[in-house]
Amino acid sequence: MVTDKDFFKQLKKECKELSGSEYLEEGFPYLCLKIFFPQLSKDEIETSIYGLNTNDESIDAFFVQEDSKLMHIVQFKATETMDLKAAKKEWFSYLYDVPNKLGKQ
Repeated sequence: MVTDKDFFKQLKKECKELSGSEYLEEGFPYLCLKIFFPQLSKDEIETSIYGLNTNDESIDAFFVQEDSKLMHIVQFKATETMDLKAAKKEWFSYLYDVPNKLGKQ
């Protein structure tokens, strides 16, 4: 049986391997994209995250699937400790305004 501590340790290890970063917050988007969008190549994952580190308007990754005409806008939350808490409502509030933000571009 895997303990929470063991799971968290493995999660941090995989995030580090994927992103090359020591920080879980930086590697977590790579791992999530790999899990939830397995059709994306490593380069596509990198491209979907690249350039969003500063002033990203709370968007951690985005990519377009041309064949299905879908745009995926993704937000991730991670923590460096095992002190897990429920998602706060204000974390989601940033995403409600995405259509308006896209219209300004």
